[in-house]
Amino acid sequence: MHRATPVNTSFRSYSAGGARSVVRNVDDTKQMQEAKADYMDEENSQDGIEAPQNYGFTSYTTDADKSQQGGGSSGDGDNSQLQDGAETFVMFVGGNRSFPVAFPIDDRRNRLQNLKPGDVAMYRLQLDRQQIHMTKDGTFWSTRDDRVKRVALVPQPSDQEQQKQATTYGGKAKQPPQNPQKGQQDCLDDNKKSKMFWELNKDHFQIEHNNSFVEITDDYIHAYNGNGHVYITNDVIETYYGDDSVSTKVDAHHVHIRFKKFAMWVNKGGCFSTVRPVVAQDPDA
Repeated sequence: MHRATPVNTSFRSYSAGGARSVVRNVDDTKQMQEAKADYMDEENSQDGIEAPQNYGFTSYTTDADKSQQGGGSSGDGDNSQLQDGAETFVMFVGGNRSFPVAFPIDDRRNRLQNLKPGDVAMYRLQLDRQQIHMTKDGTFWSTRDDRVKRVALVPQPSDQEQQKQATTYGGKAKQPPQNPQKGQQDCLDDNKKSKMFWELNKDHFQIEHNNSFVEITDDYIHAYNGNGHVYITNDVIETYYGDDSVSTKVDAHHVHIRFKKFAMWVNKGGCFSTVRPVVAQDPDA
């Protein structure tokens, strides 16, 4: 039974209740993300606050904006006041002020807003204009025209990594490995090195699948598969087998066919050939 004095009531509200917090910064290197947050005025910042996220989704908010004026106390020598930043609500497990856990973190500076009922979206910083927005009309994936949009296949895990996953996380291992590594790294490097991808930016649209390649720009379309090449512009169409010794070329003025040392071309002046033509059955007819 608690004494309901104003002092005790205030202390229980302080220790057992939650706190609204501005997130000073986030540490994304831990197995569970940790935040450093400011509470009330004149109260030291607290770090190492575990910040759970939904499985399959993660984000890493930017540091808070600091005021030009000093003041406040972060407990680590950083006495800067925070001007603006991401926010969260912190609860204290068991009423223990030294055991905080952060609710999901949101950021008024960058939040995508004014969605329609039922919409779902992912987004990055406000000026990045990178969004995946699912609406009743479909899914819209937006990227700034000075950035890259790239989708690629990356290598599958090694046999050892797959076996560890099957026997450690949700599997039925009789003897799980000692101290299994938790978490995973991003696939950015493997994505950039992949030879099976499509990529879009303001300069080109490119698709590659091992030995096959298509590139589209404002000036040309270039495609190849093995020894076969096609090059198309507004004025000319060229095809090659290997190099230009086996090729064709078509433009507004002539049609040209080359096979090694033999060549034939047609223009408004007539039909010309480097050797005397021979009339024969078409083998591809």
